[in-house]
Order: sequence, then structure tokens, then C-alpha cells
Amino acid sequence: MSILEEIESRVVLADSRIGAILASRRAPVEVLCMEDPEVVAEVHTAFADAGSEIIRTNSFAANSLVLAAHGLEKHVNEINWQASQIARQAMKGRDVTVAGSVGPLPIAKHPDAEAIFREQIGALLDGGAQMIFFEDFTDLAELLIALQVKYSLHHCPALCAMSFDATGHLADGVSAATAFSQLEHNEADIVGANYFEGLAPLVGSSHSPTAVMLDARSGAEFVSLVAQSVDLGARVIASVNALGPEFIAEARLALESARSTPES
Repeated sequence: MSILEEIESRVVLADSRIGAILASRRAPVEVLCMEDPEVVAEVHTAFADAGSEIIRTNSFAANSLVLAAHGLEKHVNEINWQASQIARQAMKGRDVTVAGSVGPLPIAKHPDAEAIFREQIGALLDGGAQMIFFEDFTDLAELLIALQVKYSLHHCPALCAMSFDATGHLADGVSAATAFSQLEHNEADIVGANYFEGLAPLVGSSHSPTAVMLDARSGAEFVSLVAQSVDLGARVIASVNALGPEFIAEARLALESARSTPES
């Protein structure tokens, strides 16, 4: 069963953001894919053991602009290819989808955005990523460029998650409803957003499966927000911070318990 079929049939838990977990080890954290692949693989394995069914590669900011600030712009292909390879090898024999993590560019409206995304996404796909997980975007136009680049390279699934303010708007005033509509029009397979008040109608009206990105400060808050997200109708749930795999395991048990409890 493909990941999209899985998502259609039930709620799927992704992992926590690996970059947040490994941030104290190296800057930029993505370089660990070259320097210490074992520690990256260990994190992936821990989340898969805990019940994560989507594992994001350690590549969120592995684009030429970010890496150039560290003199590593010539290593974009190597780092992203390695990020996918590490995750694929760690997930060998498991029913887990490896998602190439792609974040926004550090310079808004960059004239070379298309080429920059093409380099990163192409390397992730070459390394074996089975889907692309766009996350934490705050500029709709930039995300649409990245999405179209992805489809020009491969028709694997694309999850497009944006970060909205408390009122459900981007910095330029674009509403979450408009963003979701535009992403669906441009063939995003899964649309996503950070959790905010007023998210419920958006999830309910979306034509595509919806991902909810949770920024929880504790394991208890994470499990509570997972339950709320499920009630809203979310199909994919991920953590955007450094919560450990034990909290994914706790959320997984809660989901399984809810599914096994007969409705009154």
C-alpha cells in the first residue's frame, strides 16, 4: 500500500524534526550526513521503532544559500544524496516512507529559487527519497516554485506545509484557505499547516489530505494536540521541534486505543 493510500485509510504519524534534535552537535546540522551518518541513522531508527511511518531526511536547510554561509555550497548534492541514503538504509525492511525534507530559502524572493530547489530536490530523489516533505514555508509563491520543480523531476507524493500566524495568515496577508486552495490547484498531494486557532474549518473543507505540524513544549501537550488534530480530521501529524521518540510512541498508543474503542 502506498503512503497516500495509507493516509486515506487512517492517521499517519511522522517523526520529530531531526535537525532540532541534533542541533547541538553541528551547525549546519545537515553536514552530519557527511561527517557522522551513524548518529543520523540512529535518530531515524529510534523514531521508526516508536511508530513513525514517515521519516524526514536530515536535509531541511541543505540548500546552496545556507551551505554557502559555511563554505559548503559545493556539497549540496552530496549532503542531500547522503541524507536520503542514510534514511533509506536505516528503514530497510520496514514499512516506513522516507520523505526528503525541504525548507524555505533564507532569502525571500530569491531570483535563483528554481535552480536552488532543483539542485536540492534532485539530489534527494537521486538518493532514494520516496516523497518530498516541504515544511515551514511562509511564502506561498516560493512554495509553489518548489512544488513545480518537484513535479518536473518526479511524480512521487508531495506534502506542502506552511507556517501561519495565530489568525491563519502569512506575513503578506495570504490566508490559509487561499494557500490551501492554490496548493491543491497545483497538485499538492497533502497540504499542511502549523496548529492554530481556527484551523478546524480549513481541515474540514480541504479536498486533499491535511497534515498538522505540532509545536509542543512537552510530551503531554504533544499527545493532547495529536488527539485534537485527529478530531479536526488531520491525516498526517508531525512534530516540528525536538520531542523525543518516546512521545511519538505514546501518541501512537493513544491512536491505536482510540481506533480499538467501539463508538457508543
